Amino acid sequence: MAKGGGKQGVAVFLLLLFAVSTQAHYFSSNESTVLVENDGSSEVLGQEEKIAIGSFPYGAVEKVKVSIPDGQVVQTMNLDIKSADLATSTAYSFTDSVDFSRSTSYSGVDVNSSSLSLLPQEWSWDFESGSFGPEWTLGGTSNWYIQSSTVISGSQTAQAGPISANQLTSLTLDVSSIPAGSGTFRYQVSSESSFDYLVFCIDNTGCSRTTGFNQRWAGITSGTHTFNLPATAQTLTWKYTKDGSVNSGQDTAWIDDIVITPTGGAGNGEGSWTSPAFGPQLSGQGEPRSYGMMYMDAYILPDADFEWSLLDAATGLTIPGFDGLTEVMLDLGLIDWESYPLLKLQIDMATNTGSLPVVHGIHFDGLLHDDFDSNPSLYGWTLSGVGWSSGSVSGTGTMESSEYYIR
Repeated sequence: MAKGGGKQGVAVFLLLLFAVSTQAHYFSSNESTVLVENDGSSEVLGQEEKIAIGSFPYGAVEKVKVSIPDGQVVQTMNLDIKSADLATSTAYSFTDSVDFSRSTSYSGVDVNSSSLSLLPQEWSWDFESGSFGPEWTLGGTSNWYIQSSTVISGSQTAQAGPISANQLTSLTLDVSSIPAGSGTFRYQVSSESSFDYLVFCIDNTGCSRTTGFNQRWAGITSGTHTFNLPATAQTLTWKYTKDGSVNSGQDTAWIDDIVITPTGGAGNGEGSWTSPAFGPQLSGQGEPRSYGMMYMDAYILPDADFEWSLLDAATGLTIPGFDGLTEVMLDLGLIDWESYPLLKLQIDMATNTGSLPVVHGIHFDGLLHDDFDSNPSLYGWTLSGVGWSSGSVSGTGTMESSEYYIR
């Protein structure tokens, strides 16, 4: 019997040992080693851990895990979710040719440069006014003049002044404000062949009948001459110049119908551009939110027209209340983003002079950028001790803008 009792005691001991081992996690000091791992860092269990969850609509976190030692279980876990400010900026801009040329609806504007502007009109001179403007300079022994006796086109044509042997008469046009392009003019000559010439020169007012010219004509001839105008060109010069003897024909020359066309093409003084679609769902991280402030860095002279409208990108219809606006800054948060999730901006420009309206950039969601092409004091800035001139602000002092309300 004693032997059997010993076996029973061993059995009871083993049962007790098993029972205690199954509850060991309630007493183990290893509990403090349970870890929460986030982006390679670790936090001891029981401490608060902040986790950033991806944005709307299907936020997820894949870099966070909870490690539990073998033999332990999780009894409780508290999770508190709160909204937070978006950590990244959602501002964006249309600022260069890549943005402007994405438009599928435009006319009369240049979309291939770092700014959006009207195509310049052709420059032309037909002398029908009967006088030379301030861009012309007359020189030589006698001056060119405008007459109606012998005309190439219309009722008035410029003619070389009367000269004698070894003399010249010159006519120079200032083209320093004209961009690169191509030009044409019509000419007529009646002179001694091979000796008395009509000479055409680009950027060389000192050219002669023998050197420094781009083209020359002598004898009895007429036609239309085509030339390229470099962006750096300053002057175009026409001269009638004679050698030391012999007069032939009418001993003179005429020019008319000078036309210069910009390289990028010419417009008629009017233009329109409609932007690609834009809206909250195309920027930032996709959060459902309202539109923000829009700011246009634009150079608009008083003699130019500039208007813009907002269109529903889905229908192409104008958003009520946003038609024919002239402000360069407006809070678009007034627009119901749920009814109009995507918009398009239509800009219309016009000019009757050579002054071209220019939009350097269109900035959305609170981004502010200004080249100060226009005097900032005219649109809300206060200048103290500094001054604006020709597109820049200089001096020692301060500049203070008007208030910007940014959603």
